[in-house]
Amino acid sequence: MTELAIAMRASVTEQPAVVVGLASIRSEIVSALYDEGLEVALAERADAVADLCRDGSPSLIVLLSDRSGPGASSALSSLRDAWPKAHLVFVCASIQGWEIRAAVAAGADGIVLGAAASSTLGPCLRAVQADQICVPRSHGRQINRPVLSLREKQILGLVAMGYTNSQIAERLYLAESTIKSHLS
Repeated sequence: MTELAIAMRASVTEQPAVVVGLASIRSEIVSALYDEGLEVALAERADAVADLCRDGSPSLIVLLSDRSGPGASSALSSLRDAWPKAHLVFVCASIQGWEIRAAVAAGADGIVLGAAASSTLGPCLRAVQADQICVPRSHGRQINRPVLSLREKQILGLVAMGYTNSQIAERLYLAESTIKSHLS
């Protein structure tokens, strides 16, 4: 066992790691958590976490979902609001770049893809316990918002084509002041 794993076991509080949702991959996740030396409690829904942790706050919450998107972000946000000090890891089948940003903004400390959960959940847990954000490497560059929005790129393209601000405003059905704002 590595020193990091030993330190992680020593830092675990009396409260269990709570696994919420998606029964189809729950056994794999629970097994990975046991391998990390964590006590595990199961909840069917996010609102059932409070019943499992009556004496305090969970040290870790793992939210399982077969899809990402607005519903997952809402669940992550409600868990973060209810348990602000808990480490929150989101496990999903697949995720897009904008969904990664939404999940992190909603409070996820780590994101693990379901297909690789058995090998990546442990390292992700160690990272979030060290106050790091952990996302799959293939999505690492997608955490930050693009430098320019889609509309700003569109306006910049029209400027490059030689259109004036008033012509761009007319073409895009926007006020000229809006074009100037996007250009600034």
